[in-house]
Amino acid sequence: MIRKIAISGMKGRKKDTFLLSFVVLLSFLFIVIATVFYSSSERTKNIQRTNMFGTWQASYLNGDKYIEQDFEAIEEIDLIGKSKILGKSSTVGFVGTFNEELANMAHFQMYEGRLPENIDEIAVELGQLSYFSKDVKVGDVIPVEIVIPLIEEDGEAAHKEQIKKLDARTFQNKTGLFYEYFKSEREKLGLEEHEPTPWEILYSLNFNRIGRNEPTLEVFNGTKVVIKTSYLYYSFGGSGEVVEDNIEQVKKDGTIISQSAVITRDMVVSGIVQTYSNVWDLENYPVANSFVLEDAGLLFLEEGFLKTEELDVSDYSIPINYYIKSNLAADEFYNKYKPDFINLRKNSFAYPETAGSTESTLTYGILAFIFIATIFSVFQIYLTQMKRRTRKIALLKAIGATNKQVREILIWEVIYLLMFCIPISLIGGLGIVKLILIVMNKLGRGDLNFYLDYTLTALGLIVGIISVIIGMTIPMIKSMKIPLTGNISKAPKHKKTFAKDKLKVKFGGRDMKIQTFSRISWRNTRFNRGNILLTLSLYTITLFVLLSATFLSFLAFEDYIDKVVVTSKPDYGYEFDYGMRNREIPEFVSELKSIPGVNRADLYKAGEHAFLWYEGIENNEILSTFKQILPAYLIPKHFGENSLDYENLDENNIHLVRDAAVVNTYSVSSEDDVFIKLQESITSGTVNIDEFNKGKEVILLMPHYYPYNNDNNEIKTIQDNSIIENTDKKTRISQLLDYGETYNINYDFRNSEFYLKDNSLLVGDKINLTVPTESLEGDVKTNDVAFHQVKVGGIINYFPEIGVWPFAGTVEAPVIIGSYNFVTDLYPATISGKGNLTAENLKYLIQSLTPTRYGKTWVYVDVDKKADQVQVQVELQRLAIEKESRLSNYIEGNNKIFNKGFRIASIITILGVSVALIALIILYNTTISKLEQERERIGTLQAIGVTGGQFKKLYLITGILYGIISIILAHILLSFIVVGTTVSGSGPFIINMKNGLWLYPWNIHIIITILFFVITVLTYYLPLGKILRNQPVENIRSLNS
Repeated sequence: MIRKIAISGMKGRKKDTFLLSFVVLLSFLFIVIATVFYSSSERTKNIQRTNMFGTWQASYLNGDKYIEQDFEAIEEIDLIGKSKILGKSSTVGFVGTFNEELANMAHFQMYEGRLPENIDEIAVELGQLSYFSKDVKVGDVIPVEIVIPLIEEDGEAAHKEQIKKLDARTFQNKTGLFYEYFKSEREKLGLEEHEPTPWEILYSLNFNRIGRNEPTLEVFNGTKVVIKTSYLYYSFGGSGEVVEDNIEQVKKDGTIISQSAVITRDMVVSGIVQTYSNVWDLENYPVANSFVLEDAGLLFLEEGFLKTEELDVSDYSIPINYYIKSNLAADEFYNKYKPDFINLRKNSFAYPETAGSTESTLTYGILAFIFIATIFSVFQIYLTQMKRRTRKIALLKAIGATNKQVREILIWEVIYLLMFCIPISLIGGLGIVKLILIVMNKLGRGDLNFYLDYTLTALGLIVGIISVIIGMTIPMIKSMKIPLTGNISKAPKHKKTFAKDKLKVKFGGRDMKIQTFSRISWRNTRFNRGNILLTLSLYTITLFVLLSATFLSFLAFEDYIDKVVVTSKPDYGYEFDYGMRNREIPEFVSELKSIPGVNRADLYKAGEHAFLWYEGIENNEILSTFKQILPAYLIPKHFGENSLDYENLDENNIHLVRDAAVVNTYSVSSEDDVFIKLQESITSGTVNIDEFNKGKEVILLMPHYYPYNNDNNEIKTIQDNSIIENTDKKTRISQLLDYGETYNINYDFRNSEFYLKDNSLLVGDKINLTVPTESLEGDVKTNDVAFHQVKVGGIINYFPEIGVWPFAGTVEAPVIIGSYNFVTDLYPATISGKGNLTAENLKYLIQSLTPTRYGKTWVYVDVDKKADQVQVQVELQRLAIEKESRLSNYIEGNNKIFNKGFRIASIITILGVSVALIALIILYNTTISKLEQERERIGTLQAIGVTGGQFKKLYLITGILYGIISIILAHILLSFIVVGTTVSGSGPFIINMKNGLWLYPWNIHIIITILFFVITVLTYYLPLGKILRNQPVENIRSLNS
């Protein structure tokens, strides 16, 4: 009977039942949408992460064979993937083995073909194909040449050792010739006396320097093993003396400055693996770029190199990377065993911390918001219903209904309400999410997987049910207090006589103020301030969610902005091993631009390894600090202090090399767009175009910098080879300075207001560039240098807004940019390009005798995003093969970064808009419900003369105030998120804030704010019209009808 009364009551109140059902249905609908979207997003991210970063939970890198035994003893470990790093090849990169467990956990994506199945097969990373001089396809036989460095001696140490062996000091002291000569020469020059240095001894004596490269060849089961040893040998060659050039004598008395093993086998390409090595969470440790079977690895090392009889390699340890998957959670396994294994690393890319992720925070925030909004709306609607139903409830009580039975009626109404709303919202929410995911996938900007997390969705539905129950609890309690008179009101408390007398005294002598409509409205506002604050909170949170969704969507593209937009990263890049002939350059660029879809092509003709010196170079903080953190064996690649064996160096010019920094030089045409961009980017100075074209004036790039807060002024030398190996000459200075926590350097304009500029070199100063000539006389290379001096016309410390690639991306420093004539003056061989040399001969010369003689050419290409990308790539690859150059594909990486941001931004936007929509609908309906409660008061005020215009003005002003205050509060809340996410690193607070908001869509932000303000006012104002159209008596009787 009670259930029938509940059902009939709901049918009889169709309007109120529809309003309540509509609000509750929306609440559950968006709870389902939010939870399913979140679970789908997390599922998609998990699949994408494991596909990209592997399912292994932890890794132990650069280990040895004994570590494997320790791992095998751990019961929680299910799989151990193993990859021996055999060595590095100039074409296929690091060559590593793989076992079945690694293949299962790695999820290698094959671009073409398959992983190796036979002992003579190799799978190569896609990114490595550009290092081949010809097109490599599946099925091709390629020579795999692995180089294992054995000795890399510091040139200075080798030099000192030879002096010690020569016993030069003792030799000359016996005759007294050297010291007398040294002293007399310094007196002639007017120099002070000082102890001669080893270098001065050898430059002043008649000595012979002999450098010998001695290779040996062995063959084991088809594996060629060549041991290459480079010796340095000094001998005196005085009058009548014969220079000792016997190899046995050189081996006996010489110093080994380098030694390496070159291991070669012919392998068949079984497949091409999508590039993975630059995205796995392996810090800077080397990982395999190409894979062979473990049995093939034995042929390279155990059955090959380690059998050599030329030297003792019994203590050589093969580096092994281990990849582990356990039956524990990734965090649990890592935390448990990290103390036992120092090098253990968690796969944080595949298993990141999710507690504070954007999507999880937003989802749980949405559930909390819906929870509050539902309580408020259900409370308002139920309270209105209770006031309408007072006569019916009083009648039920009059015929004998107890409070328990009345409560049961209301509970059954809630049960039927939930039974009606939950299934519809569940089916509707799932359908809406599925439809949205299909549309998003059709747009081609994501591969989102539909997934229902039953636990999370059930939790969301429970939250919704609790909010409905809480919302109807207070009205239900009030309904228990309805007396037989049928009014929800408290009986007035009877005041005692002394209290009445006190009130008479208080008000007896005071004139009563005239009660205007504004006074009455203000008093009503004070009495209802709880509801007003709750309504204001809902408006504030609604706008806050919308603006937060906008900001977080913008933040999702942060990586894309920093790595692609700011650096102006191109879509493709060509690399030539020689500097193109000047007349050949326009032809090639024209051919490039003729390819349909190519928008722009920037070409740099360049030279490498020039020694840069200028007055005051020792005051360059960046270079001096970089030199201190470099390990000794890398100093010759970046500084000239160990490159002093050139024949035409003397006391007058040796400082041009000894105190110099090694730099690359680039050249552009003054008619190209890239030159105009560089010219517009000059921080100080101007370039004389005529002098620039003649090669007499250059542009210098020296990035601005910011020192880390290092209280102890400690400079940390980088000794970890794995970190250094994953840098190259161009990126090393910025990465190692940052890793060593000394300086952050970049060309980013956003830091220009607080980063420091180097002042050791100014506009108008002269710089000296000393370049090894590497001239060939037959098969013998002349060992001398050429000296050049040019003027600095302009200096670029940062690029205004969008940078110039590659400098903005690599942060190479310093960089010299001149004209084509400038580079051909420094590298005369580039006048003829590669001449008559074949690609193989050129490669041999570069790797052996003349590494920098022929220069370089880099070309960077931008394509139209609307063009057929496959066709464009085919044409660009065809041109690369024809011109015997390497083509790098940047567009895939750029698209991956963009699509990641787009996916996250889409989910955030959809959730944000959904929540805002439900909030506005709920607010509108609760406003109607609240007005229904006020109809009696409005009718009474109408009856005493308050006009409709006065009501409209009041509600319009109230809506405007709601809008303004909620906008202010929402922006205050938003500021906390902005501060927490954009302010990081060094620099002033305001500058960092401005940098973080660069490219922020302020127009969208403003439009959202304006629309919200208008909707807020209309939501509060429009429902009033219907009530005002009624007669006062109709409004007064509305709650009792």
